[in-house]
Formats: sequence, structure tokens, C-alpha cells
Amino acid sequence: MKKLIFTMLIALFSILSFNEANSCPTGYTFMTYQVQIGTCTFNVDVCVDCNVAYPSDVTLVGYYPVETCNQVLTPWEVRSKIINDLKSAIRLNSLCGLPGPCNGGEMTWDVYVPLCYQKVWVNGNILYFACTETCYCKQTKTLCWDTGNNKFVKTTSTPIIVNGTINDLCPNPEPQDPDENNPITGCFNSATLCQ
Repeated sequence: MKKLIFTMLIALFSILSFNEANSCPTGYTFMTYQVQIGTCTFNVDVCVDCNVAYPSDVTLVGYYPVETCNQVLTPWEVRSKIINDLKSAIRLNSLCGLPGPCNGGEMTWDVYVPLCYQKVWVNGNILYFACTETCYCKQTKTLCWDTGNNKFVKTTSTPIIVNGTINDLCPNPEPQDPDENNPITGCFNSATLCQ
């Protein structure tokens, strides 16, 4: 895969973007946090439902560089690192607060990552966006604080695909990169990344 350079101005992103706060379901809170991936800092947008009656939910909405940046990683490497950060105990704790002790104060999270994407050509660069109609890779994580050993304990379920099937929503494999004549691809699947 050719090396892609992430170059995006904030104004350009706002033209391509939508109102993320309105994209969250009722009862969810839109949040943005920053994470360093390779040589670039990314804003990561999520919808979060911090629920008293767990499980709480967190859904990845999108991600983009904070400023113009020459990224040395491929877009899929960046995506994988952002997802791993989102699923980490430290990140989940930062979104809704710390879980309680392991004897009844556990916190359960359902983490949703979209699996249908499309490529968009912008000024010679290829950007990846989640499709409007998508299924998700869902993984449940339970966190608690082990007071005896003074550390977090995390259990993780096997990821499953929810909200439809890849065959119905985005059956096509990844297409060739778009160009200035055909700037947007159709939706394609990344189901192999549900792991």
C-alpha cells in the first residue's frame, strides 16, 4: 500500500464534516479527545452514554489530524492504534470516571467501531470516513479496581458484528484509491479488523 500523507486543514475538514454533536443518539454525549499516533496528533470523536445501570456505550464517530501532518503510518495502522487506545482501560476510565472495586463496583462498557468505510480524494490525499449505513464491531469490556493488588482488572469479550451484516451493508472489498475525476468510492468493508 502506498504511503499516504495526511494533510488536512481545519477549514477543509469542516466542509467535509457533519455536525457530530447531532449525530449522537438521544441520551449520548458527544466528546472529542486527542491522541498521539505516530508523528501526528489526532482528534478522536466519540458518542458516549455513561449509564448508571451499566453497560455504558462508547461509539467511534470519526478521527482526523489536529493540524497538517506528514504521517509515516498507513491509514489502517492509524485506525488500529486509535481503536486500541479507545478500548484501553485508561481511555474508558477518562470518558465516564473510574470503576469501583472488583467486589460489586465493576463498570461494563460496550465499545462500537464502524466496519463500513469509503475513501475520499482531497487535494491529492486519501481520507477514510465511516459510511452512513454501517454495521459495527462490538466488544464488551468490564473494568474494576483490585484493591488488594492496587491495579485495574479488565475482562474482554470476543468481538462480534452487530447492526446488520457486512454482506448487506458493504459487501465490496476495498476499491482502488479515488482520484480527482472520481473523488469518492463506494462503501467497502473492513470486517477483518473486527478482532
